[in-house]
Amino acid sequence: MATSTIVPAFQELTGLGRSAVENLFRQHYSHYSTNQVPDFHDAITKAQSAGLMTEGNAKIASMMHLTGITRDRAMRLLGLAPVKYDLYSAINEGRKWGNFDRDTTVTAQLRVLTTMSLSHAQFFLEQAQPPGYLESAIDRALMANVISSKIADFAIFKILTAFPDNVATTLLAQSSDVAQAIVKGEHIFESSSDYIVAILRYRFKLKIEDARRYLLRPDVEGDYEQAVRQVLVDRVMDKVIVDRKDAYQYLSSVNGDIEKAIHLAKVNHLHQPGYGGISADTRNPPDLDANTHIIGVLG
Repeated sequence: MATSTIVPAFQELTGLGRSAVENLFRQHYSHYSTNQVPDFHDAITKAQSAGLMTEGNAKIASMMHLTGITRDRAMRLLGLAPVKYDLYSAINEGRKWGNFDRDTTVTAQLRVLTTMSLSHAQFFLEQAQPPGYLESAIDRALMANVISSKIADFAIFKILTAFPDNVATTLLAQSSDVAQAIVKGEHIFESSSDYIVAILRYRFKLKIEDARRYLLRPDVEGDYEQAVRQVLVDRVMDKVIVDRKDAYQYLSSVNGDIEKAIHLAKVNHLHQPGYGGISADTRNPPDLDANTHIIGVLG
């Protein structure tokens, strides 16, 4: 974007006058006159803080800038969002209705949650595992010291709960960590299952669809403790080839400590007769002898 078009573009986005935009840019972005375009999302935030824009107009401008949609569409999505006039919620709503693709969605979400630049957001989303996964991108940005732990906690909490910004900020300020903030906000969730899903996702770093899948299992039926048990059992079975009953017994013997349970299973396996190579998948062996618990180690 050429220098001559930076100010008019921001004017069109925000509705501010030319002199107001120029003064804002001079104050905060001394480089803008050298063809380096200011981060418009950041500039919108600064304009609001300076009293140049109302909160509502700032959110409309940010929505337009981050997603490329029209003003009318931005206003409509902000009004239709489950959390009205919440940018993160409105972006989710726009994705649900097909207003923008997944890349646009996660990039906009990451920038809203962390206030990082477009280049940083794109970089950390590319580095995430899997690519594009918000929680992983946030973790990597935190490790790279691009965002603070306070911002990272806020971002993760918003992803897990979708609470309004002011509610999220208050609960986090009253809590020692994200987990405690979720517990304090239990009464705000729309349902008990939404609350349990949030806890499971945070505790085990699960995707939302995986956490919901655990709750729907016949042996769980929405019970938190049962869901935790099944997640832990699956984690053991991911590392050591055992059946579900034996995985649970190992976990029970070490009070649910996943690392100790895996270590115990592997140690017991090394002392089993015939160690040295069973290639079949024996997670649920049809006729496994009751005294033979561990019959192989993955990898």
